[in-house]
Amino acid sequence: MKKFTPIAIAIASVLHSVPIYAQESEEQYDKIEKIIVSATKRVESIKEVPVSVAVMSSEDLEALAVVDIRDASTFIPNFEFSSDPILPNLYVRGLGSGISQIIEQSVGTFVDGVYMGRATTSSLGFMDVESLQVLRGTQGTLFGKNTVAGALVVKSNEPTDYFEANIKGSYGGYSTTGNFYELEGFISGALTDDVNARVAIRHRDADGYVINRLDGPNGSDRKDYSIRTTFAWEASADTDVKLKLEYSEYETEGQISMEILGFDRNRNPAQYDKYVVKSPGFEDTLNWEGDLDCNAEEANNFCPGREQDYQNMTLEVEHDLGFATLTSITGYQTYGYHDQFVSVDVGILGGAFQATRIEDYTSISEEFRITSTAEPGEKFDYIVGLYLDSVEMARDQGDHFNIPLLAGGGPKFDRDENWTLDTKTAALFGQLRWHFTSDVTASFGGRFSTEDKDFDFIYRASEYYSDNVLTEVDFPAASRSESKFTPSFNLTWQAENDLNLYYTYAQGHKTGGFSDRLSIKSGNNVEFNSEESTMNEIGIKTVLFDQNLDINVAMFHMQMDDLQVARVGTDTECGEGAFCFVVQNAAEVTSQGIEIDWNWYATGDLSFGGAYAYTDATYDSFGLAGCKIGVGGNCDISGQPLIFAPEHKGNVFAQYIMELDGDWELSTLINVAYSSEYYGSQELDEEVKQDAYTLVNASLKLSSGDDYSISLIGRNLTEEAVLSFGIPVPGGQPYAFGSSAAPREIALSFSYNFE
Repeated sequence: MKKFTPIAIAIASVLHSVPIYAQESEEQYDKIEKIIVSATKRVESIKEVPVSVAVMSSEDLEALAVVDIRDASTFIPNFEFSSDPILPNLYVRGLGSGISQIIEQSVGTFVDGVYMGRATTSSLGFMDVESLQVLRGTQGTLFGKNTVAGALVVKSNEPTDYFEANIKGSYGGYSTTGNFYELEGFISGALTDDVNARVAIRHRDADGYVINRLDGPNGSDRKDYSIRTTFAWEASADTDVKLKLEYSEYETEGQISMEILGFDRNRNPAQYDKYVVKSPGFEDTLNWEGDLDCNAEEANNFCPGREQDYQNMTLEVEHDLGFATLTSITGYQTYGYHDQFVSVDVGILGGAFQATRIEDYTSISEEFRITSTAEPGEKFDYIVGLYLDSVEMARDQGDHFNIPLLAGGGPKFDRDENWTLDTKTAALFGQLRWHFTSDVTASFGGRFSTEDKDFDFIYRASEYYSDNVLTEVDFPAASRSESKFTPSFNLTWQAENDLNLYYTYAQGHKTGGFSDRLSIKSGNNVEFNSEESTMNEIGIKTVLFDQNLDINVAMFHMQMDDLQVARVGTDTECGEGAFCFVVQNAAEVTSQGIEIDWNWYATGDLSFGGAYAYTDATYDSFGLAGCKIGVGGNCDISGQPLIFAPEHKGNVFAQYIMELDGDWELSTLINVAYSSEYYGSQELDEEVKQDAYTLVNASLKLSSGDDYSISLIGRNLTEEAVLSFGIPVPGGQPYAFGSSAAPREIALSFSYNFE
């Protein structure tokens, strides 16, 4: 792998990404200047903050038909989302968490100032969103908890003191099978002189896009329901109170097909023919066809599906102290889900491995923050704060193993692994900014955090589909406590109005935990260590050619120690023929690269832009990784690339706005997104490697003033098959499982504003 020189590393830099598409030149540039980001927890323009932040506004989300995080990741370089049907994961600059429910995210998610502690919340769709912000790189001082790789910040629209309402609907379909529709709306306005309110609702009904050739649902049908009510109360001239109440639920039938990859007839003709008998359309390649028989006798009529509900309450109070603002953010979250899935299509192997996951989660958090009033000409300003968090989680993991169906021989048994995890977090943080000249500012920050975890684990083995318990082990309760101080430093030079240069050094920390699988064979609760990151960046933000070209160029260097990863366990670790993930620490990881984004406002009606990232993310030392397909055991993958870390990723767009008669306007947008190859599984096997691909997206929008609009939107127009999840079959078998992202989508959308 290529390495940067020490000088290049010393000047490692950062960029921000401006909105994905543009409007008229002056209007769009003014819009960029006014974008308020949460990166520094102050009210600041995106052009001023010394942080690598990519922003998608509500207009961007609408123009590109982005409905969730998976969609958004397509358009943001160095931000990846693995839509694993078992566990979704976020990756920034190639850095993210392993595929295990016990590992917390390395990319923290924050919604309206509240930390969302579990990856499963990433599967929720967007509703009435003001902006989506991706903060690249370590955010250990101001955001803290589990942001060693970066942070995702979602901001909802707030109540207005005037009446406004909107209703939006869309209908579309996939090129393979299935249609989808979505209805979304909000109403906002003043209830009294002091109280404003906003209510938003969303319903989405999407058929599965994977064609099911057997007796079962396509993969996978999904229905979403959400409602959010927000109240804003001006309690006094100095005090503002905001209360948000939200409820969401979704349910799925079937699952996105997990197909067998790389099972060539020549490798095992007898087994291949056996699969073809059960699935006449069987192919060992990634496509949008599968076989899911929910009435298969050999699978005990087991059918995949998921039901999940989520509630949250956020209470935010801001009080003006004169010299500073006191902010209190109280968050309460709870969710529960019941999930059933299979290893692969029932028509082939679905009866070999069937899983049921039941999880309940409750979190209560509190953040107190004092932010000094930054007056022009003052030498110093500061932020100090206290963060508290209490989490209770209970998880039941039940598996049915029918090894003979998979391998022609072996045991049949059931396995239950049930555990609870209680976590208490406390942190003190602060940042001091020193404006020692009119052009130069230095900031010094740090966060001291402590975390306590209590873990209980019960293992039970039973006869296949029976209550007859063969083995039961109630492991001794385990606890761990750790504390860490993570400093940060920033130096900013505002050379002139159109030029901002800065250097940032930051450290991040993610606490360790307990393996929820390896403990079965080892006889005790095996712990894994904390994860730590160190980041160096220098960045530039500038506007050229009479404010018509907005460009940012950067390099970055990040070092991760004891990266927490999950690999497929061996028979010795999981049990003969059983499937499990082993959680451990990779010794050291380096991610470094270059990021560029630009917007060119060619005329008042025509604009171009794009973003690009080159990333070299490798394991510096990892000697106990899982091995490639057919090998099994452990292998040394030091010097090899990380998963979901394409070396090259970027997108370009062109937008043209045509003025028509009256108030009518026609806007055309074309976006082309490219990604080079990357691995989808830590074992780095060719069968679970995504080849380079290009996605073509376009939209045509006809609007009349601010009243209503009609849009025709196309996604993945060239119908590229993109691997969304892949993993080798355990036990050294010579093939893998994998699933694909959506094929071509065409949708018609209508929006109407009431005033």
